[in-house]
Amino acid sequence: MVRAVLMLSVFLASGVHAASQPRELAQLRDRMDGFLIAREGRPVAKIVTAPDIDRPFDQGVRNQAVRDLIRVVAIMSGAPLPAVQDTLAFNDGPQIHIGQTEFVKRERLVPTGLPISGYRILTTSERGQPRLVIAGATVSGTMNGVYDLLTTELGVVWGVDSPLFEEIPRRSTVALPAIDRVGRPGLPFCMVTGPSLAWQLRNRLSDRGVEYPYSRHGHNMMAFFRISQYRDHPEYYPLVNGQRKIPRQDEDTRVQLCFTNPDVIRITIEKLRAYFDANPNVLGYSLCAADDDEFCTCETCSRLDDGAPEFRNRQIHSDSYFHYINEVAKALRETHPGRYISAYAYDATEPPPRRIPRLPDNVVVFLTQDATQHFDSAYRQEDDAILAAWKRVAAHVCLYEYPSLGWILPRNFTSLVAERMPYLARTGIDGLYAEGHPHPAHLAPALYLTAKLAWEPTANADSIMGDWYRAMFRESAPQMQRFYVTLDSAWTHADRRGFWFAGSNRMWEEFAAYPPLYRETAWHHLSAALRAANTEVTRQRVAYIRAGHEPAYRVARAFEWAHALTPESSEEEIMRVLDEFEMFMTTYFTGVEGDPAYSDTYYRGYRFHERTKWIKLDILRCIDRALVNRTQVRQRLLETSPTFSEMNDTARNRRTVGYRRWTNKSMGERRIYPDYVSDQPPYLPME
Repeated sequence: MVRAVLMLSVFLASGVHAASQPRELAQLRDRMDGFLIAREGRPVAKIVTAPDIDRPFDQGVRNQAVRDLIRVVAIMSGAPLPAVQDTLAFNDGPQIHIGQTEFVKRERLVPTGLPISGYRILTTSERGQPRLVIAGATVSGTMNGVYDLLTTELGVVWGVDSPLFEEIPRRSTVALPAIDRVGRPGLPFCMVTGPSLAWQLRNRLSDRGVEYPYSRHGHNMMAFFRISQYRDHPEYYPLVNGQRKIPRQDEDTRVQLCFTNPDVIRITIEKLRAYFDANPNVLGYSLCAADDDEFCTCETCSRLDDGAPEFRNRQIHSDSYFHYINEVAKALRETHPGRYISAYAYDATEPPPRRIPRLPDNVVVFLTQDATQHFDSAYRQEDDAILAAWKRVAAHVCLYEYPSLGWILPRNFTSLVAERMPYLARTGIDGLYAEGHPHPAHLAPALYLTAKLAWEPTANADSIMGDWYRAMFRESAPQMQRFYVTLDSAWTHADRRGFWFAGSNRMWEEFAAYPPLYRETAWHHLSAALRAANTEVTRQRVAYIRAGHEPAYRVARAFEWAHALTPESSEEEIMRVLDEFEMFMTTYFTGVEGDPAYSDTYYRGYRFHERTKWIKLDILRCIDRALVNRTQVRQRLLETSPTFSEMNDTARNRRTVGYRRWTNKSMGERRIYPDYVSDQPPYLPME
């Protein structure tokens, strides 16, 4: 680089101007001021990959980040960048070094102490030739660097998990300014399940396939206590209502252990030590409890748990469970320092134990919280207090959150994300895991902002989202911004209380979060966005969001109209309700169920059936109330409306008796239901 500066000085001192020596000066400026990737649709640089990144000659280009770099530059400028592996880069000229090539290692260009996700992007030179270096301490870090370059310098936006929403600017010349940037995430890791792996990587979310410190977790405890091995030891399993609850199969995630049984603790320690001996490169093991609230009530477990105050209407068993975790962790620390076990602070174990002031440092606690409920200030304060309490008890605390829960109605909480992410960074958590199960039409802004703030928690959220709206919706950006702001406002201002797992298999709680005024205002802005779209890409993008949102709009209207029916309502008014519900089902199956971008877990098959069971019974109840003295009309509807007939069949199924009892009990206990309908709460009839 010094040689380049001296040569430029000679040119200028001798009176040689750019006009007389355009090629030479242009090359020198490229070296001094940045890096030229492509000029006028032709490649200027070639890619050189480190062996652990890619081996183009041996295997072709397989690394997703390298493929995306080549593809983006080709789409952007028309220039196809060649790629060679490090050992075969014989010719000189401008080069893009991806990963720790021999040049990068020789010049020690990767800073020491980089985290797994970290990287450096640098424009430099080698023997007077321009070099662009993108390298991290790991493959994952290097890939993050490539995507940082693509999104920051080249302006690419992957704003929604769909190829339709890939936004690549067009320019014939692709030039970079001088860069020397080290990327370090604001959170040690941030994992969001649900969106495609490609979308996650492009937005620098943490790859679940990478071993981050303290990232292992899951309902895995029963892997050590398969029923096929311990069928003769029922005492290993929990005593519930006077009987041992035995797993139905190996690795049953719905059965706990007897956490104070000495043999259970001994076996866990022995198997855990054997596991780490057999897997020397694995850092941690999950002993997270089963996904079940029936904990052991034997004399010893009860002695520890007795007197624990309820937390959010839940019986708490933190003392018995963390007694088990504490004993295992202390024994593991003696033989396997540097290894950790993970535990869930979840459901019946969410608050810290009362009897253990400090857990061993080889325990990581995954605290489960639903920060989408932080529109309720009292709920937020309670969450903050629990997190602070866990930080006092455990050396390592990660957050496990629930952005989606399979809602059909809008669940856009972008403004809460803008507050939550900086708070978590300031608190010093060890990582964030979000159970995404995405609904792209509703959740896209919140997930995108989460990914951005995971790297820069103090960044301006309004600026990030403004760029997102302009990139995703171009000429319709103002209307789409109003649409999403309306959804966000409905979420944060609808009159209801915050509650754990709100809306999960409780569709009436979804309706409580989406009052009619917000619903119609949002639909107005969405329709205006479609009218404002004057390019095909924008029309397709707005139509995609509309297709995902329309089922929510239709079912919310059907619900409101059904509750407005009276014995004086006409048959046409009743049919309007049924027609709107049919539109809900039609638009759901065409716009959501058939789109692989929507979560398999919630938006297909059994879960959708369970979620819509209540609304069918509720609409039937409202219609029957309107037809109380019109049996002939009811019979005609049964004969002519398959939708009404199916609702009636559902109600007549005796298996729904228990379901109706559960929904009515849940309404009474949780007290979350729409305040804009006349019957409060809207209980289902038991007959």
